[in-house]
Amino acid sequence: MSPSTSNVQTEKEPQEEWPSTCDKVKESYEDCFFRWYRESFLKGVTENPCEELWRAYERCVKRLASSRNLEQLLTSDWNVDEQKAA
Repeated sequence: MSPSTSNVQTEKEPQEEWPSTCDKVKESYEDCFFRWYRESFLKGVTENPCEELWRAYERCVKRLASSRNLEQLLTSDWNVDEQKAA
């Protein structure tokens, strides 16, 4: 009986799980953002205190994309942030 190809393990360098690597910082940002939105923004306070958490999450995603040679996905034509700036 021969082993099936699905059971064959190939040796690869361990990679960080995508996107779970950034889950904690994403959750921190979302908690902050939704709290601010409910408790402040809807009452007229427009200054967002969560920007540094957003930047930390963005850095994490960019680092992971770069580690997989996917940074073009963050700078392509369908990147909404870049389209707004144009």
